[in-house]
Parts: sequence; C-alpha cells; structure tokens
Amino acid sequence: MNDVTLVAEVYDSSGTLPAPRAGDPENGGGFGWGIVFYVLTAPADEPRHGYGVVTEAAALSEGQVRLPIGTLYGVLDRLAAEGVIELDREEAHQGRLRKYYRLTGTGEVALAAEARRMASGAQAAVRRLAARRAVREAPAARPEGATDTP
Repeated sequence: MNDVTLVAEVYDSSGTLPAPRAGDPENGGGFGWGIVFYVLTAPADEPRHGYGVVTEAAALSEGQVRLPIGTLYGVLDRLAAEGVIELDREEAHQGRLRKYYRLTGTGEVALAAEARRMASGAQAAVRRLAARRAVREAPAARPEGATDTP
C-alpha cells in the first residue's frame, strides 16, 4: 500500500479534520492522520520547503513521524488541491528548485479545530489516568468490624 493513500480526506465540510477511524486508510486512519496533522502544523508559523516540513514534522512529533520525501510530496500535492496549503514561493538552492508552502486560511481553521479536538482528548486521557491511579493507590475498603489480627 502506498503511504499517500493513507491520506484520503483532509477536512470535512465543516472545515474540521475528520476523526480517523482506526485502520481505515480512506479516512486517514492511524499513521496517515499523523502525517496530515504534522504536515499542516509545520508551516503554521512560517512557509517551509519540503525538507523543512520533513524535519519540522519529526521535531514536532518527537521523532514519531518520519516522512519519506516521496510520501511528503504526495501529501503536499493533496493538501494543496484541497486548499489547506498553498505554494508561497520557489527558490533556487544548490542548483535545485525549493518550493515553499504556507498554510491557507482554510488550513488554519481546520488545523485549529483539530488541535482543540486533540487537546480535549489528551485532557480526558490525563483525567482518566489520574482517576485510575487514585483508585489503585487508595486503601482498600474493609468490611465494617474487620480487624488486622487473624
């Protein structure tokens, strides 16, 4: 399977990125959605060329997202076609043309909505883990009248 096929839908009609369905490559499930999120996040602060997107995605994800260049350009083409990123400029560098991409207004709205959704999910996970830890660390309830002596 081509990694680019993992990135089929970028955002829905409401302008938000769809929640991935696990194992569903047609909805960016699993690894593919991580690609979209980090590729959109990389140029959020400033335009970046392809290799800049690769290195920024790796840094932002703490090394969890490693984009092969071939995959990246397929994703960039798809995101540009969807209108969430656009070409900012082209520059010659060491005899090669670098294309710089920037986030569009539509991309900013979609990325902000997804970041809020992810943050909410992360907060829920932290709360649930804290509750789990509290239950595990709480002294066990004893039946009334029980003693420590055998």
